[in-house]
Amino acid sequence: MRPSKAALWTQFHRDMLEVSGKPFGLDAGAADLKCYPLFSTETYWGIDIGRESLERGLGRYPDAKAILADLSTVPVPANSVDVCVSTNTLFQLDVEPRLSAIRTLCQAVKPDGIMMIELNNDEAIEQTLKLLQDNFSQLDISYFGNKLSRLYEKILQRSDGKMPGYAGSRPFLAISWILSRLEIAGRKTSTVRNQIYIKAQGKIAQGKPVLFDAKLYEPIGDRLYEPKQTTQ
Repeated sequence: MRPSKAALWTQFHRDMLEVSGKPFGLDAGAADLKCYPLFSTETYWGIDIGRESLERGLGRYPDAKAILADLSTVPVPANSVDVCVSTNTLFQLDVEPRLSAIRTLCQAVKPDGIMMIELNNDEAIEQTLKLLQDNFSQLDISYFGNKLSRLYEKILQRSDGKMPGYAGSRPFLAISWILSRLEIAGRKTSTVRNQIYIKAQGKIAQGKPVLFDAKLYEPIGDRLYEPKQTTQ
């Protein structure tokens, strides 16, 4: 277990509990619907570019639906999403596609909705924060990945970037837990931290909330959709 990720997910889990029972949840960059268990919205849709991952997740969660699409180009109805989440995805996109994806997600959130996203503290973070500040009046920003956690993770991780099996043993879990508590205690300090988690709410551009319109998509499998092709 990576201390920085454990701390980030602890905060994310707390925030998800606060929005329990909302009507519509969107998981942007859903992979195999890894975040589905944390959603307690009435409806869950995931978006990802990997069909096999989506189908694997849909096989586990019979109430879920998913869209096979690129986050930087997928159409999402404006003012239709109560809870919008993106973890472990946006920072993997190049800057322009990343900003395009975030712009789409900002527009999709309802006036009283909430967005929670994970980013890297990289060269594009100022642009990203400006985009979020232009769309939301309230940003709760947490910073994770301090030097101590990064050193611990660097020492343990294998050449393929994954943590070894013994990292899940009790002694290492105890060390990781202690480091993650230190991460949470210092989450408001941005200095030399490489991960950012943002909770955004208070949408500035108020519009009329609408229902999520599935007519924008066509079925390509069991509860799996893709955006309809537009004709010129």
